[in-house]
Amino acid sequence: MTEKDELDLLLDQWNNTPANDPNIKHRVWMRIAGEYSRSRVNFLRPLETFFAFLSKPLGATTFIAATVVCGLVIAELRVSKLKNAQTEEFAKSYIQLIDSRTNSLNDGGRQ
Repeated sequence: MTEKDELDLLLDQWNNTPANDPNIKHRVWMRIAGEYSRSRVNFLRPLETFFAFLSKPLGATTFIAATVVCGLVIAELRVSKLKNAQTEEFAKSYIQLIDSRTNSLNDGGRQ
């Protein structure tokens, strides 16, 4: 005869069988839905608050104004960077021009 392990012994001792509950399926699904809604609320609360703010006229106006200001700042930074690059290029070409004329004057005086 084979020896029974601990689980078999515990199952042999277990006599209490619960009665069938006709509402068990409904209660399980309600519990799952409750857990889902709690996790969903915690996760989406900031997003829902943001969209609620945008749905009001003041929120929409603020969002549009902030978007326009950000666009203008980005455009200004881009134009400023382009102007700095052009200024740098002009300075380099001016220095090269002066150096070439200075060198030609120095070379011309020696001949």
